[in-house]
Amino acid sequence: MRKVLFLPLFQMPSGHHQVADAVMDAIMERFSHVICQKIDCLSYWSKPLEQMISSIYMKWISVFPKQFEKFYYGHVYKKNDHTMDDFVVKKWPIIEYHMKKLIDAEQPDVIVCTHSFPSCVLSGLKEKGIIDLPIINVYTDFLVSDVWGKNGIELHCVPDQDTKAFLQNVHGVKESSIYVTGIPVHKAFLKRRIDHLMPQKHILIAGGNSGLGNVRKMLQQLPQNCTYMYYVLCGKNKKLYQELIKLNHPRIKAVSYVKSREKMNDLYEGADAIVTKAGE
Repeated sequence: MRKVLFLPLFQMPSGHHQVADAVMDAIMERFSHVICQKIDCLSYWSKPLEQMISSIYMKWISVFPKQFEKFYYGHVYKKNDHTMDDFVVKKWPIIEYHMKKLIDAEQPDVIVCTHSFPSCVLSGLKEKGIIDLPIINVYTDFLVSDVWGKNGIELHCVPDQDTKAFLQNVHGVKESSIYVTGIPVHKAFLKRRIDHLMPQKHILIAGGNSGLGNVRKMLQQLPQNCTYMYYVLCGKNKKLYQELIKLNHPRIKAVSYVKSREKMNDLYEGADAIVTKAGE
């Protein structure tokens, strides 16, 4: 049996996990001799650490968005100099130590990264000759941050031709190792509906698992008799969900976290237009 190890980040539901699940299910459906396993490396090392970091991360984004934006464009995706920032990962040997320990314990044949953080750590380990395993980056967004590992990565699965050109021209990645696959989606989303037509046109607003974006401010200006219905995917953002409920607007329907892929597919298939953020 061959083993493929998938590495997203954080335990909270996210696009990184959804992409990993989609690829895992596709592999296991086609290859009976392959075992797929998904591990969040942070919780593998320490569950309290993962819970603390993920909590701080989400509160940082929601409470101090401008500060997070400054950090992001200063260290994660630099506008003028797309080089890896040692501040993020490479000067923390304890992280590489724990990653090597994880690999030794799990003994995978191939590693698939659906988040930039584990990709960066593994790239550093390969550059130092500490590991020698095939590593695949599966990008979950149309914007490729500088944190993603580039050296020592055997295969880059990118969403579009622009991302391929970016990796080639800016990061010097060989064309032969880049495949344009699109952002992987689970087969549940491939089912087309023919009965979704509704008497009233409606718009789906999706801010990801955390319900990001200033949705309430955008929607509270809607007149009571506006033309469209607005379905808002609030994810696990309970505050946003309650705010929209309190608006008591006849044309706004707040939708809490949707776990079912089939139900989510119905929502997307039934929409006449979708407003979302990158990576959704």
